[in-house]
Amino acid sequence: MDTTQGDLTVRIDPSLAAGMTDGLKWLEHYPYECAEQTVSRFLPNVLTFRALKKLDLTTPELENNLKEQVSVGLQRLYGQQHADGAGAGG
Repeated sequence: MDTTQGDLTVRIDPSLAAGMTDGLKWLEHYPYECAEQTVSRFLPNVLTFRALKKLDLTTPELENNLKEQVSVGLQRLYGQQHADGAGAGG
């Protein structure tokens, strides 16, 4: 191990929801669009939205962004679906 290489950043957020927003921003610009990656992008948005509701936290800008990202993900999946219901890979 070389202790002169690398770095460490410690960040303290006031809540789990606050700490999740950076990860959601990264996922929003995730470059891959097959079905698996699409679900991997929008599922955290669904879970975050549910967590905000369960904790009774109101953040309109975040909620609107989460809804939009879920809608985009669903539209991508619908676009990849064949007439027989199978996905692009099946």
